[in-house]
Amino acid sequence: MSEYVLSIIIPHYNTPKLLDKMLSSIPKRNDIQVIVVDDNSDLCGRELSELKAKYGNIEMYTSPYSTHSTGLCRNVGIERACGRWIMFGDADDYYVEGWLEKIEPFFDSDYDLLYFLPTSVDLETGKCGTRHEMYVGKMQEYLHNPCKESELVLRYDVASVCLKMHSSRLIKEECIRFEENLAEDTLFSVECGIKAKRIACLGETIYCITQHSGSKTCTVSKELYDQRVKVKIRKCGMLHRVLPAKDLPCVGLENAGLQILYTAFADGMGFRKVFEYGKLLKKENVPIINRRFCNPFMLVRKLFRSMHNRFTRRTH
Repeated sequence: MSEYVLSIIIPHYNTPKLLDKMLSSIPKRNDIQVIVVDDNSDLCGRELSELKAKYGNIEMYTSPYSTHSTGLCRNVGIERACGRWIMFGDADDYYVEGWLEKIEPFFDSDYDLLYFLPTSVDLETGKCGTRHEMYVGKMQEYLHNPCKESELVLRYDVASVCLKMHSSRLIKEECIRFEENLAEDTLFSVECGIKAKRIACLGETIYCITQHSGSKTCTVSKELYDQRVKVKIRKCGMLHRVLPAKDLPCVGLENAGLQILYTAFADGMGFRKVFEYGKLLKKENVPIINRRFCNPFMLVRKLFRSMHNRFTRRTH
């Protein structure tokens, strides 16, 4: 039987100073396994060796994959995780003071997922950031009103894997793994939400998300936008297969197909991409128009407004 109650998996790429802060926020305990998976960083070998010497309790691995992928690094960590629980941290984030004492009472529980509140900080100004707000609202809604609707949002709409403690049994017995794409959290989180039998939400702040200009979540290229849309389409397909039609509005999927195409067009992705997304929606059996929830007059109004806005931007 494993001596570890908790395994923390941290992918890393070229941010050894921020990784140092993350590692310093994790108490040194014999029952906590800390796994760092380096994504083939450039010229960080000496710094990583120093961190390994500084924090004698960490395990350091290098990703065997040629492509840079946070998700694949997390998979390397999953294969080596021995704890009853698994948490994922990002190398440029950190845990808040006293976090371990807050989640420790759940170590002997039979939950599959434990959600917890985040905060955020702007690394350039040192002031409180905004990246946590989208998650806190959904969690607070569940904490204040733990009904079926708020539970569905918690299970399927809180994408960040860093804001949950996962049962190792759930991940390993269900063979849940990350994909290579840049929006790797989403599909992993949805699959965990589908497979989890019992979930809980802790009304305590545990994790601090950092934000800075170089972050993937701040810089949205066309490639990242495209991958996010394709991941959203796959998420819609997964949820359409498991949720009854009456529950789709709870997670904003009553007209998801049309919304995806409309938003892509409004964001200037072009007719070719919109057509590609339409084919993917069909492949996932996600209807473009759900007549049960459709208001045709509103849709036509939105479409013409979008076309007018795009024309106005081009002529100014």
